[in-house]
Order: sequence, then structure tokens, then C-alpha cells
Amino acid sequence: ADIDMESADKILNKIKELSKNLVELSNYNGFDFLKQASDNIIDVTGNVLESFILFNSSNLLTNYKISNSILNDLVNISSRHLSLNLETKTRRKNIDFIISRQKGNNLKDKIIELNDGQIKLPSYNNSNILLLKSFSIPQIINGNSEHLKNSHMISLSYFDKDAQELKITNSNENYFEIKIKRTIESDVGFNYFNVSTFNLGNFTSMEKVVYIRTELDNLNSSLSFQLRPSNNESICYLVLIRFNEMPSFAKVLGDLFYILCDDDLLYDQKQLFFYFQIILNAEIIRKHMSFENKFVYFGIGELNENLYEEYCVNSTNLENRQLLSLNSSLQNISITDDFSYRFFSTGCFYLDLNLGEWVSDGMDVIKNETNIDLAKCRSTHLTDFAGGFLVLPSKINFSQVFSNSSFDKNPTIYITVIITCVTYLIAAVLCLYFDRLDKLKSKIYILKDRKLNWNYFYEINVFTGSRKNSGTKSNAYLNLFGENTHSKVRELKSENSNENKYLLKRSSVDTFIMSVEKPLGKLYMCRVFHDNSGKKQNEASWFLNHIIVTDLQTNEKYIFLCEKWLALDYDDGLICRNLNTAGDAELKNFNYLIKRQTKDNLSDGHLWFSILARPTLSSFTRMDRLTCCFVLLFITMLANILYYDVNDNEQKPSGLKIGPISITPQQIGIGIMTNLICLPASFILVQLFRRSKERKPRVDKLMQVIKSVKKKSNKIKDSEKKIKDKMKKKKKIEFPWWLAAISFLLVLIFRKAESFTNFDETIEIDLDIKFEEEGKQNKNDLIFEPDEIENNHNSKRETYSKEKKAKSVLREILCYCIFLGILFIVSYSNKDVNSFNYQNNLKKLFRVSTQSNGLDQVVRTSDIYSWIRNSFINGINAKDRNYLNDQVSYIIGNPIIRQLRVVKEKCKTLDNSKYCFHDYDFFNQDKNSYGLKWSLNISELKENEKNSYLLDSFSYKNSDKIETYPYFGKYSTYFGGGYVYILKDQSLVKTIEDLKTLEILEWIDSQTRVVLIEFSLFNVNLNLFAYCTIVFEVLPTGNILPSSRFEPVVLYEAENSTKYMILIFNVILIVFISFFMIKAILLIIKTKLEYFKKFWN
Repeated sequence: ADIDMESADKILNKIKELSKNLVELSNYNGFDFLKQASDNIIDVTGNVLESFILFNSSNLLTNYKISNSILNDLVNISSRHLSLNLETKTRRKNIDFIISRQKGNNLKDKIIELNDGQIKLPSYNNSNILLLKSFSIPQIINGNSEHLKNSHMISLSYFDKDAQELKITNSNENYFEIKIKRTIESDVGFNYFNVSTFNLGNFTSMEKVVYIRTELDNLNSSLSFQLRPSNNESICYLVLIRFNEMPSFAKVLGDLFYILCDDDLLYDQKQLFFYFQIILNAEIIRKHMSFENKFVYFGIGELNENLYEEYCVNSTNLENRQLLSLNSSLQNISITDDFSYRFFSTGCFYLDLNLGEWVSDGMDVIKNETNIDLAKCRSTHLTDFAGGFLVLPSKINFSQVFSNSSFDKNPTIYITVIITCVTYLIAAVLCLYFDRLDKLKSKIYILKDRKLNWNYFYEINVFTGSRKNSGTKSNAYLNLFGENTHSKVRELKSENSNENKYLLKRSSVDTFIMSVEKPLGKLYMCRVFHDNSGKKQNEASWFLNHIIVTDLQTNEKYIFLCEKWLALDYDDGLICRNLNTAGDAELKNFNYLIKRQTKDNLSDGHLWFSILARPTLSSFTRMDRLTCCFVLLFITMLANILYYDVNDNEQKPSGLKIGPISITPQQIGIGIMTNLICLPASFILVQLFRRSKERKPRVDKLMQVIKSVKKKSNKIKDSEKKIKDKMKKKKKIEFPWWLAAISFLLVLIFRKAESFTNFDETIEIDLDIKFEEEGKQNKNDLIFEPDEIENNHNSKRETYSKEKKAKSVLREILCYCIFLGILFIVSYSNKDVNSFNYQNNLKKLFRVSTQSNGLDQVVRTSDIYSWIRNSFINGINAKDRNYLNDQVSYIIGNPIIRQLRVVKEKCKTLDNSKYCFHDYDFFNQDKNSYGLKWSLNISELKENEKNSYLLDSFSYKNSDKIETYPYFGKYSTYFGGGYVYILKDQSLVKTIEDLKTLEILEWIDSQTRVVLIEFSLFNVNLNLFAYCTIVFEVLPTGNILPSSRFEPVVLYEAENSTKYMILIFNVILIVFISFFMIKAILLIIKTKLEYFKKFWN
């Protein structure tokens, strides 16, 4: 309680690191040392946890999880050292912690005693070795509610022999019995009832009994009623209990009856009095109690002689006293003596770490031994449970709604509705404007350049893409090629020049009626191009999706897929494309279908997104879609009101929690039910809007265009009749246009609209119409070849290509500059201005650069031992081995002295009896394990030598075991692993003795090629970590090449805005690197081996 929250957070994280380090050290240290270190960790953890609870920290649950993981680390340590049937205890004021190792079949009825309670274990289903972790704390975690604030907290977990936590779930018959203490800050006294001064007006003419009422605040807790006779302890009572309503002895109205006899008396050893007790557990309460009324009524009367003889004297089964047969003898019940009474509630809960709340699934109160100071609970599990799924809506109290419907009482609701309606009106104006533009984009035009005697007609639908700058202001041309002839080059312009400004816009579908001299035959190709006459380049380019040509006489349809740019600065730079008729294989191509289906689902199938990307030809306007969306919003709010505060007082089931977001099965059930409620209304509303025909259908518009060419013709009337007949056969079910108006009326009733189905409109026309000849032949009757068209724009294409490359280079340079800037920021963010001075201080501390006893003075192997004893050991604080002599550098873990050796090899000389030792490399590295003095025959060692812990220094250890890495020295490169001596937590005198022993045992000899002293430091004042390596490279000649490396680095940023800015830069750097990697991979896939032939790659 004497530290602030920030300091407590840092201490807890530091303790977590220490517990991890202790787990690693448990392989090399004895249990006594580990027990002492563990006790200190537990003590600090308990104190820090108490601080978090007292300050009611917002991160209390997170800190509790960290504390629990620290205790789990200690279980991991115990799994390696604790013997069977033994336990280790750590009892402090703020925490009581016990770890025991037991066989599963020996657990039945075993009792674990803790400072704050007791746990009685059930039987276990096998004989596996188990570790039991139990602890208690005198405060509650997240205990903000009134019924939990006085409770203590107990925890029990099962682990297997490898320290992996087990999930325990038992049956209702095989349960845990848990006793939990409660701290009552003030004495909950009895209410004294004086019969002599009792208001006789409360007695009716028929009843001389007392009725007491109490209110429950939580339906998941049990209710305890204690009755204390005042004068005569031999008086026995009849208690009549009724939920929600007043009971009656005279009318025999009650839910429960209790007979309290002499042998039911309990004795309070603390306050020295006798009392009766009735406990109503949560199951009984939930069975009888309603949610509207939470009152429980107790009727109290004294037993008359008949009832006393029947139920107290003659009855041997105490349980039968609750099964009172109802008869008229209850009318003779009365109260004559004074008594005292009190109520209190008792609940059993466990902490759901996912929800961060206390829930009571699988737990119940045991009546025996439960009192005001102690709760005895029954639990069938040591883990989390889930609750109900289906939730019924609650009733709306309309009288309360209308009584609070004024603006003063509910301003939030009114403001929300007003803002929503204003938003709808603004969006509606915009939707009407864009609906008007969509009508202009879907008009039907008569193609210009027609001749008077041409009387064969084709309908041409040109679909412009929806990408940026897809539309064009250039003059576009088209030429259809059939088996009989071609259509000649036709300009995609209307006869009415005023209409041309609406053509070939982005996302438009332009319909042209083209007349030709005679049938073209079966179409096989369409040539489309433009003259690149747009004033700006983005106005000259054109992205064409596809073209659909329909023969209005035979109703044959031809599809020409493009999906490419006709532009000098996009794709391949072509503005002329020859499009072949798409066959079934192309139309059923997987990539095409996926692309088409995705676009259709977004632009027409997604209700909200389609407001922005509505298909041009759809009869479902933007205004209709917007209306459906807002109705959906309002009706969803209405459906959720039905579930507002539903069963708020019931127990909350477990669920999934991710950060601040939690999802329970109850919430999922509410979501499904609200969707089912809204589905019928939304489906009806959307279908009415979608299937309502336009007031003037598209086929009528087409007929009107044709009639405008020739105003009177019998053939036109015949054709119109054919069109209408075919529309009746081909069209899907449609409603009259005026049903759309009815749909807007239904909006006032329905407030929901969901997804809708696609509806494709097909027009089949069978025409045989002849136009009268007018005008003259157009100059575009010539056939333009693609090469001729493209050659006219070669110079522009080259210019655009160079501009595009220049822009690409500038973008890439800018991108790399930003990348380098972020890389420098991230790289130097872990540097500190104090690093240089701290590095120099460490060098002075270990006499790296001094003349006396400095590294430069080490020239022989014996000098290495001397330098370690005189310079390195003296740099460590003799009083506290965890710190250096500068008093601020904390030693993380234990320093190690590691050496790498080479194997013996016989010299390749005439005298091959001698051994030669070469330079160190991967192939001649020695990895054998030896005895003392590098003896290969370990069996010949003496008994005291076999037991020596220094023997471990002559055994090779892999780098993954001791967590060391390769080192690049001045003379050679040295791999991880080696022969290691660990400077353990012992006195410096003992360490010096060990070094002398190693020197006598010739631990460093002619086969040694490098000796490395490695250790890590943390300077609390400077917030700097330092990885330190002092190296002695032993050359084959016997010379020593000493060097050192002290590398300070910032690993933990201070809690300020700079930390989060650096974090953002780190994320951006990862995005950049991922982008460059993906770009390089795609380029390798594209260029294959050619990629590696280029120097800059």
C-alpha cells in the first residue's frame, strides 16, 4: 500500500522475469536455494497483489493473471525437486501458498488447510503423479459487489508431473468441499422482538403469529435465517416461508414449512449463545422467486403440544420435519415469548478469468457449518463452465415508457432519433441526385452514321468499368464482323448531339440501336477503338468491361469480353482491341466467374455498399436501398430493446473474451433471436421494392425509340406485340409499379431490410422494320486496321511511357527515402545518450583499459585465472552478489565462463608420436565429455571426484541448452556451446577457491582456443541493459589475444508518447519490409532465372 500503481506494475513484471530465471536455474541448483528464492518471490507477489486490490487497479485482473503465472513457475520448479507425498509451504500475512506432490488415488478426503479456509478433496480416477497448487489471500479479486467484498479468496489447481495444468470436472456426487472465511467489519446484530410491546393491531382475529419480510439482492446466493430464543431455549418453533406474497397459518398458505426442535439448536462459540438456523440455497430461491418481486416472508409461531409431540419427540428422521402435513392444527399456532432474529446471504462463486467476473456455475452452499463467519461450498469443478443459450424477450412496460417519454427525461433518445432522421434526409437528397444520373447513363440511343435504306437492327450494350478514370471523352468507334459481312466503322455517338455528353461515363451501361444494310451473319469479332482525343490523359483513356450485341430480329446474343484499358499509358498501351465472341468456356472460366460474382454481390447484393455502387440497370434505386437500410437500423434497435437488461440478476455464463470484447452464449442467442424477429418484415419490404417494375419499363423505352424513327408502321405494332408476348414468357415474377409506393407506406410499419436477390432483365425483340433513306453515306465506311490506328499514336505512347517511368522512379525514390528514415528511427531508438559513458564505466570497473591487472597484461593461460580473480571478481559486490560494485548494475542470471577446445591430432611429421593442435574451426571442435583433468575414462575417477560439481565443467553442452550464440572474435569465429563453469550464487571466497581448483585441474590447457566470460546487466537508473563478453583467444602458439565487448541497449521504453510513436514506426517498418519482400518474390516468379543475372538484384 506504500507504493504507487506504476511502481507496482514494474515490480510485478520484474518478479515475473525472476521467476522465469529461477525455472532455468532449477536445473543447476539445489532445492534449499530454490525454496529460499521462491519464498521471497511469493512474499513480494502477495504484497504487490494486496496493493493492486487496495488501490482497486483498473488492470487488477491482468495483474492477477501475471501473479498466477508466477506461482505456476514455482510449480514448475517443484516438479523437478519435490518428492512424492511431500509439500512445501510459504505462509505470509498477505498470501498462503502450498505445493504438494501426491498420487491421484491417495487424494480422497485429503484436507488442505490454508489461512483463509480449507479444501477437502474428492477421489481421483487414476494413480498418476499430481502436483497440487493451492493458495489463499485475505482479499477478493474484482470483488466490487456487496455480497463479495467481505470474502477471502481460495485457489486450487491440479498439475501433471510435467507441471501442465489439468482440467478437473467431477460429478455431483464426487465434489470438492471448500470452506471460505469471511471478514465482517461490523457485528451484524440480531433484531430483538418483544412480544409484550408488539403492536396488537398486527394480530388478526384468527392469528397470533409474527410475519417478517426480507428482500433478496442476489438470486445466486443462499439466504440464512437465524432465530435466537430470548428466555427459554426449550421453546420450539414452526416457520412458514412464502416467496413474493404474505403467508398465512390460518389459510395454510406457504411454499416451505420448517419445524425447529430442541436438537436443531446450534451453539455460537464466539458469542456464546444458542440459535436456530434455516438456510435457503440458491436453487430453492430461483425455483420459487419471481424477478419482479424479490421479497421473502417468514411466518414465526411456537409449536403447540400436539405438533411438538408429533415432530420433535416421536420423529426420528430430522428431514421429515420439513414435510409437514398441512391440517387445521396450524390455526392454533401463536407466539408468546420474545426472540431475536437476523438475515444474511451466503454465496459460492468462482472467478471466470475470461469474463473477469465471479460466477456460480457448478457451485452450491452446503448448509452444515455455514454461518456468518464461514461459507462452506460444494464445487464439481476447478475450471470454467458455460451457461444458457436461448433467451426469451422481456415484456415492455408501456405505461413506464409513456410516463418517461418527455424530452427532459430522455434527451439521448430524442437526439439520436433526430440525428438519424436528419442524416437520412441529407442522404436521400444525394441518392435522388445520383438516381437521376443513373437514368441518364442507361438511356437508349440511336447510333449516328446510319443510312436511309438500312433496315436490319442490332442492340449494342457497352459496359464501361467502375475503376478510377474508367470513362472517356475521346471519340470511340466500333466495327462488328460477321460471317456474311461487317458493319463498317460506326462511331458510338447518338444522333442527338445533346445526349453525347452522357455517353461512356464511369460505371455506365450505354445502349445503342444500330441499323445495317443486311444481316451480318453469325458475329465472330468486334473491333473497338478510340482516337485519344480527350483533353487530359485521364479523359482520353477508357476501361471497357464488355460489349453485348443482340440481333433484334433473331434475338441471338453475342458477348465480347475485354476487361482491359484502351489507353496509351495503361496495360500494353493499345487503344484498339479486336474482341472475339466469348464462348461457353470463357464465360464459365473460374477467374471470370469469381470476379463477376464478387462484383455483383458487392454492388447489388450488399444492402449498405450497394447505395454507393448500385448497378445502373437495376430497378432497385439508391433511394429504395437507403430507405431499407434506415428501416433496418430502426427495427434492429426496436428488437434489441426487447432484450435490454434481460435477466440481469441471473448468473452469467462463461464465454469468450478478447481484450475489452466479450461474447457469451447468451449474447449469441439474443443475436439469433433478433434476426429471426426481423426477418419476415425485412424480406417482405425488400421484395416489394426489388420486384416492383419501373413505371416505364425498359422495353417500352426501346419501342418509343424505334417509333421515333418511323412514327407509323404496322410492322412496329406487330413487333411490339411480339415483344410483350416474349416478355411475359421470359420475365421473372414482377409486381406492378405502384407497389413501390405501397412499400414506402410499409416503411412506417416495418423497420428492417436485408439482402436481396439479383434480377436480370432480358429484352427480346423480333423486328422487321425499314427506315426510310435519309442522309448520305458516312466516311467511316472504311475498315481501319489496328496497326494503322496504333501507328498514328506511337509518339504519344512513347511520351506517356517515359512520363509513367519517371513518375514510377520518383515514387520509388520517395518510398525508399521514407523507408530509410523509418529504419534509422527504429534502429537508433534503442540507443541512449548514456550508453557511451556506461560502457566506459564498465570497462574501468573490470580494468579492461587500465595498465595494472588490465586485459592487455594477460599473455599466458595462468594470467587468465589471475585476471578473473583480481579484476573480474572484484567488480562484483561482495555483500550482494546480484549487483556489481557500482551499486546500480543488476546482474541478470549467473555469469558463465565458457571455453571452446580443439581435438588432439597426431602430427603429420616423421615423428608421429607427438600431438599437434591447430586453429579452431567447426570440424576440429572437441565435443566430448571428460572427467577431472580431462580424463576420458570417467569410471576411474575417485568417489569424491565423481560427486564434485566441478565435474560438470568438463562436460560439453550444446548452445541450445546454455543459450549461447556464435561470437566473432579478432582471430577467429567461435560457435555456441562449449565447456562451462557457472558462477553460482555463493560467496566470492568460494568462487575464488573453485577457480584455484580449476587451475590445478588444468581446465585451460593447450587444447583451449578461446575462453569467454559472458554475463548480462541491467542498470535501473539509466534503464539500460548490457550484454557483456570478455574474450581470451588462445592462439596455437600459446599467445593470448584478449578483447572485450560491452553492448548497452534500451529494451524497455519509458511510458510516454515516444514509446507509442516508436511502436507505430516498428509496425510501419514491418509493413514496408513485407511489401518489399512480396514485390521481390513476384518479380522472381515473373522473370525467373533472369532476375539473378542482373547485378543490382
